[in-house]
Amino acid sequence: QVNTFGPGGGFNFPELITSYAGNIYVASASNNDVEQVTLQGTSSPYASGFSTPTGVAFDAAGNLYVSNDSGYRSGAGTVIEVTPHGQVTLASGMTKSLWLGL
Repeated sequence: QVNTFGPGGGFNFPELITSYAGNIYVASASNNDVEQVTLQGTSSPYASGFSTPTGVAFDAAGNLYVSNDSGYRSGAGTVIEVTPHGQVTLASGMTKSLWLGL
């Protein structure tokens, strides 16, 4: 199943959509990434390498938090923090390895 979002864009099974600083961020569970969608409808990868991301949220400082549901790459039941500068840390949970491409 592909869900279309904007002109020519598409996401596989988008889970949670949230907005921050005028953009929309989509956790795409089957693509294992978070996409950024601008107000003009352009989408691009914001963070990738997750294992079935099921939700995204931002804090007041602009840090992105992504929850993982399954898999070994980022760990099941983890919450990953991605700073506006691209620094990646494990915010909560346990993981065997952490592989995020920004």
